[in-house]
Amino acid sequence: MIPIGLDKGQRRLPWMSIGLAVLNTAVYIQTAGRPDFEQIKVAWGFVPRFGCLATLVSHMFLHDNPLHLVGNLIFFIVPAMKLEDAIGGLRMCWLYLMGGMAANACHVLMAGDWPIPLVGASGAIAGIVGSFMVLYPLSRMIFWLLPPLPITVRLPTWFFLGYWFLREIVTGYLMQTGQIDSLVAVWAHVGGFAFGALSMLCFYGWNSGLRLEALRTGPLAEWLAPEPPRRSRLARAGRRNLAVALQGLVILYAFTVLFQGGVINRDRPTNQLTLAVAIIRDPDRRQVVREQFRAAVGRASAKGFLSQVSRSVFLNRLSGEIDQTARRHAALRRKGPSAQGKIADLQRFLDQELPRFPEEVRMDVEDIQPMSVLYAPGEDYELVYGSRLTPAMVFCLYLDKLNERGWSLDRPIFDLDSQAGQIEASHGRWEQAILVAPSPRADRFPVTTVWRLWKS
Repeated sequence: MIPIGLDKGQRRLPWMSIGLAVLNTAVYIQTAGRPDFEQIKVAWGFVPRFGCLATLVSHMFLHDNPLHLVGNLIFFIVPAMKLEDAIGGLRMCWLYLMGGMAANACHVLMAGDWPIPLVGASGAIAGIVGSFMVLYPLSRMIFWLLPPLPITVRLPTWFFLGYWFLREIVTGYLMQTGQIDSLVAVWAHVGGFAFGALSMLCFYGWNSGLRLEALRTGPLAEWLAPEPPRRSRLARAGRRNLAVALQGLVILYAFTVLFQGGVINRDRPTNQLTLAVAIIRDPDRRQVVREQFRAAVGRASAKGFLSQVSRSVFLNRLSGEIDQTARRHAALRRKGPSAQGKIADLQRFLDQELPRFPEEVRMDVEDIQPMSVLYAPGEDYELVYGSRLTPAMVFCLYLDKLNERGWSLDRPIFDLDSQAGQIEASHGRWEQAILVAPSPRADRFPVTTVWRLWKS
């Protein structure tokens, strides 16, 4: 459903709402078409552990693709214009920025400080949406139900937006408990919405939008409009103090980010390589992995390898091999153990076989989740993993783990254009091969890894 209007008319020109929409669009036009867009996203998106005041603001205006931008603006413009009618453009802009920071804080608190760039205006927009719901809960939003058919439906604001908020909370809970996976920063939506709704509830009260419109005298009107007589002065003061404390918490978070990273954090990742190695905590190992990754990229670019086979063929070969492995695992799960005695029971592998591995053989990597296995106990193993990290980050994590375990690497290779790579390594009688590529079925995990281990 696409919101296209309200049953309440617009009294004033929403110059700030239009300005924010134009600014988001202009930033997207200037950045999205550039070949170094991924580096821009890494450098100016908010990366936990490497945040700074500049990226705390700039991440709200970066978007991954046209659908990301248009989807955000569709759900921004209708509530924002009417909210601006009630509280004014300057206060609406302040609420937008503060809501984006509150959303960022909630995401880091609930999702952890894993250094993946956070971009998009959805957290700030959720703050606007939450504020609008509190000020105009009984208004009716007009939705275009089945584009391009001329079918519309009117729903009460409190019902639609309240349902959306509860759905985001449930989704966040399921993600926290590992029952589902999602690339959407759900907790940012929750944090932004809660901040906006509580701010308006404390400052102005429930369903006070029309009253505020009538009382507005200009953009510099009092932040707190007069309350109806039924509320005591003590109650109004308590609610206002609570709202100021809520704003203060967000400002305190901004100062914390400023204290930790400065205005511009010179140590923040600025490209895929620095982002990939940022998650490795030991500086010495980080340097080794950086050099190995650069060497792997250099091999992929050298004439001796990819002059004979194009990058698309390289990617297709790795992706095809990964996809065939996943299909083979699925087929064996349906049939049971094969004639060669290989087993395809993932839970049995994790509970019984994996604990028997020598320490140097275990490749348990954080945020890379096993999805299927095919193995002969004590001889050879083949696992398929999924991850929400980028291929470069997965590749570097395995390089780090192999170095930590003392494995000898055999000329790893990674192609930046196709975002695919392979690693071969040996340790005593054990050998292994690791294939990393974008997932052919990216609905759950955008990156798939095949890990093979066998005795020579």
